[in-house]
Amino acid sequence: MSNSVMEIRDFGDGLRGIVPRGSQEVPGAPGGLDAEGTPGTQSTRSEQGRPGPAGRRDAPVVLDAVADPDVMVLEVAGGYLTWNVLAGQLIPAAVIDDPELAQEWVWALYGERVALALDAHRTPSESPAGADGVVDEMPAGSSAGAAGEADAEVARAVGAGDGAGEVADGVIGSGPVDGAGGVSAGELWAEPGSPALAASAWRLAYAHWASRWWPASTLDSIAPLDSVLLDREIAALTEECESLVDGADAVVAEAPASVETFPRASDYALAAGEGDRGGMVLARGAGGWDWRRCPPGLVDASERAVSWQVVRDAGVTTVAVSAVAAPGGPADLPAYLRPWARIHTAGGVVDAELRSVGGAWVGEAFLPTVGRAGRVDLYLPGFGVAEDTDPAAPELRREIREFASARLRYAAEPADDRSPSAPLLAEIAAAAEDSDF
Repeated sequence: MSNSVMEIRDFGDGLRGIVPRGSQEVPGAPGGLDAEGTPGTQSTRSEQGRPGPAGRRDAPVVLDAVADPDVMVLEVAGGYLTWNVLAGQLIPAAVIDDPELAQEWVWALYGERVALALDAHRTPSESPAGADGVVDEMPAGSSAGAAGEADAEVARAVGAGDGAGEVADGVIGSGPVDGAGGVSAGELWAEPGSPALAASAWRLAYAHWASRWWPASTLDSIAPLDSVLLDREIAALTEECESLVDGADAVVAEAPASVETFPRASDYALAAGEGDRGGMVLARGAGGWDWRRCPPGLVDASERAVSWQVVRDAGVTTVAVSAVAAPGGPADLPAYLRPWARIHTAGGVVDAELRSVGGAWVGEAFLPTVGRAGRVDLYLPGFGVAEDTDPAAPELRREIREFASARLRYAAEPADDRSPSAPLLAEIAAAAEDSDF
């Protein structure tokens, strides 16, 4: 099991964080892709948390301004854990709002040194500092002086080698890394006290991620995951992590007794562009959509899933939109669960309600002026994030689709894999069905 260098951070408002100072691979390579397309590690995040150049990704936290589809989250007693699914990190980042409650699992996931450092760390409101942030001198026998001496002792205990742990800029364990790639005094090595629980926590977070973000696509040949198998594994992993999870993630949903058979790719008529419309076609186009704006199981995850064309006929300009439905999705949905299309034109924005027709979501809208549609977005009213035109989003979605394809290839290989990244049962079943995609 890989170790990682950590630091304790103060996020303000009484929140503390345990943040890896670099990503590390999960044994068995569950995340990212190497040059051969097998599961590995790939790409980084910029300082804003967005996808950056090829390399590794930093661990996200729940306080990040943007929640991207590559983030795995687990609600735990006293805080939240986060991983980046593409980075292959076993040891998560943590945001903690109740340090005493969190101590019940910090040692298990990070080890004794990190647990001691967290216990010693005080937020500004808890520290005996003056308004200028400087600790006033205290008599040696005072309680504040004793606390300072205790903190120094803990710092020495968690420091690497013989050096004392450093505290700088609200960080414990912030010493520099030496030029040889080793860890200097002040760094905190995370060595899980319970490797089995650390592995189960990763797998539970990954299963939850897959239930929300798995990029099932008929167009890109990514088989869907059986929701029944996935729910069963989430239930089993939740029981394994009962000493850790809290809130919604501690609730075990009752899984149905039977397993559904997914429709084959041949069952889906790709209605995008099907059928000739009368009149003159002024423009047409195709593209992807923001996965954060619709729940899973509605729309195909491909960057070719959404198509549109603008037609002029009898003095009326109409834009027709078609989006390929997600494989394995429900055939009939109430109106409030059906996606809408938002069409951006030079003359303004027009919304169109979509309906299910032959394996696609289709709809039309009249345009007030003659022109072309500049962009078409899909959304479910009242769901997900606000409209976001992040230019890096298509590349991130591509990486996630490649990751999912690699996981299915990984799951298709017969092996006795006991690593934390071993395929989920739903992935094994999907890999067996993959020939139909």
